[in-house]
Amino acid sequence: MATLKSDQVTNITAEPRVFTNPNEIGRVYRAYFSYTVTGSETIDTDVIELVPLPNGVRVLGGKCVHTDLGSAGDIDMDFGYRGVDGTGGDPDAFTATPIAGFGAGVGVKDFGVDVVGDFGVEVSGDSYLVASPLDGGSGVIQAGSIKGYVDYLNG
Repeated sequence: MATLKSDQVTNITAEPRVFTNPNEIGRVYRAYFSYTVTGSETIDTDVIELVPLPNGVRVLGGKCVHTDLGSAGDIDMDFGYRGVDGTGGDPDAFTATPIAGFGAGVGVKDFGVDVVGDFGVEVSGDSYLVASPLDGGSGVIQAGSIKGYVDYLNG
């Protein structure tokens, strides 16, 4: 029977020791957000800033609940991050495809753990968790709400 080591254990036991990236081991934080959808948001262009994310954290994912946000078709949502100055990052960084169903009644959605998320997306620079409403099929956004949380690792 062989004893095999992960990259992190290999680094910790190396001589000289190789320090682990601060966003690979540390404390998990949870930040809550809420947003009142007015219905005046522009689909496919607006970006909603939900909660600040410190420089260098690894976003592990999150969950949100929402009201029915579509009055004439489905509304999709991309989740990601971008810099506090409105630049950098990627509003669709956490999911390979937008999350559908925001216009199909009240619901609960997970975000951040898929092929793109890879169990954690590293955020560079002080950023915001953002959501971007997209047209999921002739969607017209209507008033409602999105509430949820994001979990991130910070060393």
